[in-house]
Amino acid sequence: MTITLNYQYASWLFTTLSKFIPKKPYMTIIESCVFEVHPKMVVVRATNIYDEIRIKLPQSEYGRSSNEEASFCVPVKELVDILKDCKGSSSVSITPVEDRLHITIDGMEQRIQTENPDEFPGKLAFASESIASYKVEKEYLYDALDKCYPFTCNDELRPAMNGVNFEFDSNDSSFKAIATNAHFICVKKHELSFVDKFNEKFSRTRVVDQVSEEFEDAEGNKQVKWTSIYSNPFISFILNRDMTMFFCYLFLKTKSKNKTAPVNITHYREGTLDMVDFLYQTESYGAIRIITRCIESRFPEYPAVIPDKKEVNAVVTVQSTALQNAIKKVKGAAEQKIGKVVFTFTEHFIELLAEDINLGKSATFKFQPLAARLNSEAKGNTTYVPGKPFQIAFNYKLLLTLLENFEEVDIYLFSATKGAAFYDRYDHSSMALLMPLLLEA
Repeated sequence: MTITLNYQYASWLFTTLSKFIPKKPYMTIIESCVFEVHPKMVVVRATNIYDEIRIKLPQSEYGRSSNEEASFCVPVKELVDILKDCKGSSSVSITPVEDRLHITIDGMEQRIQTENPDEFPGKLAFASESIASYKVEKEYLYDALDKCYPFTCNDELRPAMNGVNFEFDSNDSSFKAIATNAHFICVKKHELSFVDKFNEKFSRTRVVDQVSEEFEDAEGNKQVKWTSIYSNPFISFILNRDMTMFFCYLFLKTKSKNKTAPVNITHYREGTLDMVDFLYQTESYGAIRIITRCIESRFPEYPAVIPDKKEVNAVVTVQSTALQNAIKKVKGAAEQKIGKVVFTFTEHFIELLAEDINLGKSATFKFQPLAARLNSEAKGNTTYVPGKPFQIAFNYKLLLTLLENFEEVDIYLFSATKGAAFYDRYDHSSMALLMPLLLEA
């Protein structure tokens, strides 16, 4: 049995699999992938025990010497190194012979030791029925992961923040991706292409507002009745940080190829553990299936910390690149550990001030926003004084990261001690929240 792969495809295949394999595997066999050869297809499978990837090779990218069934292991990282040394080749042939592989690349032959495929971990399977199934455009899923990933953290004490939380809403056919590290929050919202299944038995709702109603009791006394307004039912799971990075890599590397069908996402719940099955079908790379175990934790109730727009005291619209350039002009004078920059907002300009008292450095820069509106009356619990400039301080490093999510941004300012909300100027369904630093510190 010999499998012959196009060199470019083989390079993509094994490089992609190498990103999936853990850096410090505790079992040597999971450093390999397994080729499962069937009469009508070839499937390559790799696993890190907790997650699994299966790639059904497109027939246009491989050939084989016979139609017999077979399975054999291939050391992924070793083959990646061999392929790097043979750039410009046309094809790669892999022939298993007992416990060795014969690798032939344009006449050059190497032999490497291989593992027993019978000892390779079995396929991940589900003991329960799916609780939800959706179709999402690849571009939407990539955008959500790419924008939210920088806002995740690596905190053993707060595992829910170590990934991106996905919330799927059946009523308005949309999904949200949310990430937070307790300093800032990112929320990206996109449409779903199709909802195949949504079992409301496993859904949740959250209180988004409370309204009051006055009435008189039997004795004529005035009473107040409070009614909670709940959000639409949603089903959620938390995709861990490493898997988020892998998906970003996978979608980026397949971005320029043929148009793909929507990604099928099927959600299972095994006891208290969420497992998600992603099926990503492409013409040039084959059918890619990824099964992953999600973070077993409850995501924070993030809507509770997002300020009410009704309490806004200033709204400033800027072009992200203009604000980024302004930050870069003054950041050299900021105290590097804290990264504090003070912003002064008026209806005519934005002024940035950075200073390091210990080193005696300071820098200021002023530029004009696209639009600005400051309230004539203070709203909410705030120290804002109407008629005077609005001052607030941010960590410039976090702010630069946040601004990458927007082209033009509406900045909602509430008080110097409350988080500032950043909205896409033309679509307020996507937003980010950044907590400020103390002005006097």
